Formats: sequence, C-alpha cells, structure tokens
Amino acid sequence: MGAAKSLSKKIVEDQPGLTAKSSYLGLATRDLADWVSRLDAVPTLPVVAMKVNEHLASNRSSAQSIAELLRQDIALSSRILRLVNSSYYAIPGGVADVRKAITFLGFQTIAQLILGLSVFSVFEKSASAELSLHEFWKFAMTSAALTEKLARAVGYQQPEVAYTAGLLQDLGKLALITMAPEPMAKMLRWVKSTRTHVCIGEKEWSLPRHEEVGENLANRWKLPPEIVGVIAHHHDEIKELGGDLKSQQLLACVQLANHTVTEMHWGSSGSVTVAGTAKEVLIEFLNLDQSWWLRNQAEFETEREKVEVLLNAYL
Repeated sequence: MGAAKSLSKKIVEDQPGLTAKSSYLGLATRDLADWVSRLDAVPTLPVVAMKVNEHLASNRSSAQSIAELLRQDIALSSRILRLVNSSYYAIPGGVADVRKAITFLGFQTIAQLILGLSVFSVFEKSASAELSLHEFWKFAMTSAALTEKLARAVGYQQPEVAYTAGLLQDLGKLALITMAPEPMAKMLRWVKSTRTHVCIGEKEWSLPRHEEVGENLANRWKLPPEIVGVIAHHHDEIKELGGDLKSQQLLACVQLANHTVTEMHWGSSGSVTVAGTAKEVLIEFLNLDQSWWLRNQAEFETEREKVEVLLNAYL
C-alpha cells in the first residue's frame, strides 16, 4: 500500500479521534469537493514527467529509459543540462548530453530533477505580491537539500526521493494561488500581519487545507506514493500517524528540515512559524543528538549557498 494511503488509513483505524481534524477545514465535505473539482484549472504535468512517474512506479526505470524519455522534450532536456552543469553538482568538465549526466548523477537523481522542473514549469506564472515564487522556491529547494542530507544521515534508502518530497511538500499552496488568487492573497496578508501559520489562516478564511489540495493534485499527477504521503501529512504530528517506519522517517526528515529553514529565514512559503512536530521530538525520533545537529550547522549554511546557485539555474 502506498505511503499516503497507509498513513491516512492508520489515522482512521488507530486514532479515530483524529478524524475530527476534518472540521479544522471550516468547510463542508461538499465545499471541499468543489475545491477539488477546481483542480481542473491547474495545468497537467508535461508528458515526459508523467511517463517518468510511470517508469518509477513500475520499476522499469533505467539510465537508458530516462534518456530516451528526455529526447521527447528538447526544452526540458536543455533545462536539465543547465541544472546538472551548475556548480551545485560540480561535474568535472561538465556534460553535453543527458546520458552522460545520468552516468555522473544516477538516473534516480535525474528523474527527480525532471519531476521538480516540471512542477516548476506548471506554476511559473503563479506568483503574487504575497508569495514571491523566488522566495517560495528558495524555501522549497533549501528544505529539499536539507531533507536529503537528513535522509542520508539516518539511512533512508531513497535520499533522492526525500529531496523531491521536501521540494514539493507545499504543492497545494501553489495550486490554491492558481485557483483562487484573491482569497489566497488576503489570507497570506493576514498570516503575515498576525505572524501565524498558513494552516491557521486557511481555517480563518474558509479555505481548504493546502495539504489536502496538494494530495489530490499529486494523485491526479500520479506522483510517487512516498511524495504524496509527505504532501498530505507534512504538518501532522508524527506521533499521531500510523503507517510504516520508512514513511514516518521520511516525514520526520521533511519536518525537521522545515524547522531549520524557517528558523534561518531561508526563503518563505507564506508562513512565519512552523506547524507540526516539535523540533526536539523530531531529532529524538530520528535518533540524532544535539551534538550532531551542532556539528552540521556549518554544512547547512553551505547547502543554503549551493541552493542559491541551483535556484538561479532553475530560473
């Protein structure tokens, strides 16, 4: 069973009291369904990205298959090469074709880059005065980089997937800005003025939770279940979620990265505070200690600087 489904099912089975969380939306089920239907206004992912998802889901992906898919989209191939030739990856001498890039970075990394770039292209025109796309993606990409670093530190088996989970966790916010720019603008102004979290703003302004909107869109796009699970639950308390340990571990890495990025003011996803599990609880859950955290603070700063380079390549 996929991560998102397994987590959601366990919430209902093991923690029935949490089903009341739906009232947090401030929306009737019918109203939520109406919002979900508005996702038809959001463009679909490029064909190549959808095919990459299918390959990953079927375990048919390989360096050759990813390279062949990219040949179908010259513009996307060009952007991928621009990214992999940036100083973020520091490939000696650079590469001139996708297959060589895959040789250096691995097809999983390239596949995740394809997915990230494709989502970026869908929402290139979704900026607003209240949510700068540059600041949004700076937050998302720094969180993604730290999520991957944490995933490697705790032995998570798919660190490249962890990167993409961190990158796309707030997919629902971008969808909501596309579907309802004015209500979202008012809500984000209120969040900023009250110095609170978007989750609270969504309730106050009778907007759907961006996690649920993002989950629905991610399922429409057939994103990997591990990523859908993070999008759906990245503001939930770890201790309140069931599901397998691997899913919880990934979610904890994303949430801990969010704490760090928010505290250091590296970009903005619209909130000025963090919702979800407390930082100390996450560190303990991942079997990290404070000394590890302190030892890696300098490396976190290095990651931030590298993300600036990668962001310029994205833009």
